[in-house]
Order: sequence, then C-alpha cells, then structure tokens
Amino acid sequence: MLTFHILGPFQVCRDGVPLDLGGQRQRAVLARLLVAGGRAVPVNTLIDELWPGEPPAQALSTIQGYVSRLRRALEPDRAPREEAGVLVTAPPGYALRAETGQVDAWRFESLVRWEGARTEEDGDAAGWERMETALGLWRGPALAEFADLMWAATESGRLEELRLVALERRAAAGVALGGSASVVPDLEAHATAHPLREEAWRLLALALYRAGRQGDALGALRRARTLWRDELGLDLGTTLRRLEADMLAQAPYLEGPHTPPPTAPTRPTSAHGPTVPAATGRDGAPADAHGHGWPDGRAAGQYGGRGGNGPAGAYGDGPAAGGHGDGPAGAYGDGPAGGRAAGRHGAGGPGGGYGAGGAVVGRALRVVVVDDQALVRTGLRVMLDAQPGLETAGEAEDGEQAIAVVGRLRPDLVLMDIQMPRLDGLAAARRLLADPDPPKVIMMTTFGTDDNLYAALRAGVSGFVLKTSSPEQFVAALRAAAAGDALIDPAVTTRLIAAFAGRADPAAPPALAGLSDTRLDLLKLVARGLTNRQIAATLSVPEQTVTESVAELLDRLGLFDRAQLVVAAYESGLVNPAASRS
Repeated sequence: MLTFHILGPFQVCRDGVPLDLGGQRQRAVLARLLVAGGRAVPVNTLIDELWPGEPPAQALSTIQGYVSRLRRALEPDRAPREEAGVLVTAPPGYALRAETGQVDAWRFESLVRWEGARTEEDGDAAGWERMETALGLWRGPALAEFADLMWAATESGRLEELRLVALERRAAAGVALGGSASVVPDLEAHATAHPLREEAWRLLALALYRAGRQGDALGALRRARTLWRDELGLDLGTTLRRLEADMLAQAPYLEGPHTPPPTAPTRPTSAHGPTVPAATGRDGAPADAHGHGWPDGRAAGQYGGRGGNGPAGAYGDGPAAGGHGDGPAGAYGDGPAGGRAAGRHGAGGPGGGYGAGGAVVGRALRVVVVDDQALVRTGLRVMLDAQPGLETAGEAEDGEQAIAVVGRLRPDLVLMDIQMPRLDGLAAARRLLADPDPPKVIMMTTFGTDDNLYAALRAGVSGFVLKTSSPEQFVAALRAAAAGDALIDPAVTTRLIAAFAGRADPAAPPALAGLSDTRLDLLKLVARGLTNRQIAATLSVPEQTVTESVAELLDRLGLFDRAQLVVAAYESGLVNPAASRS
C-alpha cells in the first residue's frame, strides 16, 4: 500500500519502503497535488507555482515529463496504456487519488476536526487518544524542503496552526481527566514557544492550579502579562483576567478531578504510515512529567521520535539527562587540560571552575541569548533571570551581532538559534568556537536538517535543545554544557552519525592511532553517551579521575568539546552504530 508523508521529511512509501521520487521540482509536483487534497490542480497553476516569476519556455512539457516519471514510481506494475489510478489526469490538470488514511496530513486534519466537533458523549479519554494519535503523525516541520515556494509556506503555516490547536486540545483533555501535573511540562513549553496564544496560558495556569501549585499558576499569568506589555503594550485578555480573579478568590469550579490521563498506547500499523511506538521511558514504562517518554516527546522533540529519536533528545530521556551537575565543586577544569574540559575559565580562571549543577563557583553562569525573534529572546531572558545561578549577560538577533556581543561580554554560555538571517547559527558557532577560549554553545532548533546538526557536532557545539522545550530542560541543558559532562543522547548520536560517518571530510577529527587501550576504552564509553559519574562506576575509578582523563583525551586529539569525541569515535570506526544500539 502507498502512504504519503508530508508532516516531516517528504516521502512516499510502498509497504513501508521509501520510493525514489526524483529531483526536488518533480517532488514538488506531487507535494502540490497532495496539498490540494484530492482536488484537480490546473497545469497553468502548477507552472506558475513551481516557477514563480519566469517559467521556462518548455514548462508544459517539463510538467508532463515529471508526471510521467511520478506515475511510473507510484504504479510500477501498471501496463503501458492502462489508465493511471493514483496520479490521474483531471482536466485542466492533474489530481492525486488516495484514501484519507494513506496521507498523514489528511488523517491528521481529519482527527483534529473530528475532535473539534465531538460531543460530550465522546468523553475526554477518547479526545486525548485522538489528539495523541494525531500529534504522533508529525515527524518534523511540514513541507520544509519546499519552504521557498509560496503555496508550501502557506500550507505549512496552516498545518502548524492545526498542530498547535491539537496540542491545546490534548492538554485540555488531560486537565479534564485529572492529569494536570502531568501536562504542565507540555504547557510550559507550549506557552514559552508561543507566548501570544491566550489558550496556552489559560491551560497552563489552570493545570498548575489543579496540581496544587496556586502560586505558580498566578505566576504564569503574571509572566504572560509582562510579556504582552513589554512586546505589545497590551494587558491580558478578558478570559485570562477573569481566570486570575477567580484564582485569587479560589472559585470552587477551579477544582477538578485528580486521576491521571491515559497513557498513550502503541499505535498500530495502518494505512497512514508505519508503527509509531507509544511514549515510554528507558525501561518501557509510561512516560512521566519530566519528558521521559511522556506524550509530545519533550525529550525527543516536538514531532514524533518519542524517547530521544529527535534532534532535541539530547536533554531528555538518555543517560545525558542525569549527567549535569553531579561533579564536586572545582571538579571541572583542574586537570592538565582543564580549560578545554570546562570550557571558559579553567582552574585558574575567574570564578575558580565549575561546581555542582554546572554553576561557576562564586558567581552565576552568564548566558548570551541569540535569536532573530524578539519575543523568543524576551521569553528566554525572563526564564533565565528567574533561575538561581544563571543570568542573561546579553542578547543578539543574528550571528554577526552574536560574535560581537560574545567578544565584548565573554560569557560562559551561548544559547543560539541555528536558523537566522545575515549569518546563521552554524556559521556563527564555527567562528565563536575558533576562539582560543570559546564559550560553550548550545544550538536551539525547530528540527534543523541532519546535515546542519551533524556539522554543528563537528564544529564543537555542546548540544541541541528544541525551542519548545520546557524551562527545566533549557536550564538542564545550560548547566550540563557548563559542566562539560555528557550532552548527547545515544539515540541522537547513533542516528546522526550513522547517516554521515562515512563521508570524507578534510576537517574530520584526527585518527586515533597511538592512543592507549585505556584511553580507547574511555572514548568508547563517552561515545555511548555515559556521564562522567557513570563511566567512573563502570571502570571502578573516582569520578575526578574520569574528568581529568576526558580533559587529557580532548587535549591529545586537539578537540575542545565532548561532542567532538563522540564524532571521532564513530568516524574512526572505533564505535559503530549497530554496536551502540546493542
């Protein structure tokens, strides 16, 4: 059976096996027909939308050639003169014939609209499961490879709005079912990423209140008010003001049930795509409130990839999650190459090294926030300044500004968007990390391409965090980066490096010839994603010894970040993806 996948990397599969759809413009023809939802798209429209501005003289014959090749790919067993049954001629153009269950976007929209029209008899549990199924269809941004085409950007925005609606409806069902405490992390991430969505703040405040956190509920509404006033000059809307007043009066209706919402079942293989496992923790248990497999994959990323398979999984369910902040004060930066292991300010630097929780002993960690959206920067600044041991040292709105600000302020950490105008985050990170005494850099992503993520690992970026992560995950990522401990979930490492480790690159890390067996064993454990504490337990040595040995290994290989050690281990063949999964 054919299945069409728009909600993430664009694919068409036959019985789970991806088909070769040709070049990007030929793929765009098929994507445009899928966006039409089964309706006919005139040939002239296809030409105008595939070649905005000046279509080539042979555009019509080119379109016909694309359609012919796509038909062969979609229906290879069709006889030469047999009428096409999938990509059909529908004067004055073409249309795609498929069932709703065969197209992930069609099925997603059907589920969301069904939920919007459901009656009280359907029940909140059924609503939760429908929205969980709908959100599980997402594997990344919709139609991202066609983002420069207006029709694709418009459709991507429409689908993204429906996705946000689905997130809110699922959270509302969770609150109604009594699982308020469990949905709070989702809602924290959602409100932080989309601070102008009134429903996000309403649900967050209500969930906090029903979870017994009345002060935090009022604090969330105050945070929303501050953001709206600073950025828009507006007060909260009527709904939020009324909710705030009711909370202050402790209105009885605000109390709700206290039974947890249902955990997500394994989604069966069906017409809309391959099996997507339910959200689980490392031991296969249902997810918890901290992102260890709970629905929406706080650890793994917002779209699919539960339990650490998405780029942002570095701060979630993998061993890296427990690694930050475990070392004793001064443990990072005391070895022969301590400056490399600790990042800025080694043993003799300002503040005297890194203590528990990744904090610089004697002062707060100073962070520069880099993002081209003012609202995002404001939200991050408010979040950071509310955390003990962290402070916002400065802000920048593009890569060029970031380089100047970092050079002037010399922060400990840089939290930077990977996609920005003028100079993007990857290029800026390369220049920042070329400094003799660079800060630790964490890239924020909405699901950047694997090429970008892997290139960032090569450059020495400490890790990745999804822009929609909860405040707790941002803070954990920053402290982990400062401490220099494990930041990469093994599942993320395996996926990225398995895809790219075979590529030749003159800038690749040096060969490992000459390293002792002891150092090679240490490198293997680092590549598996173990923290210094876990390595110490495995080797039965003091944690301080591991910390110093990792620093010496970095210095020996001419590297400066733990992520680069992981890349070196895979690219040299010391560790292979298949072995790391066993």
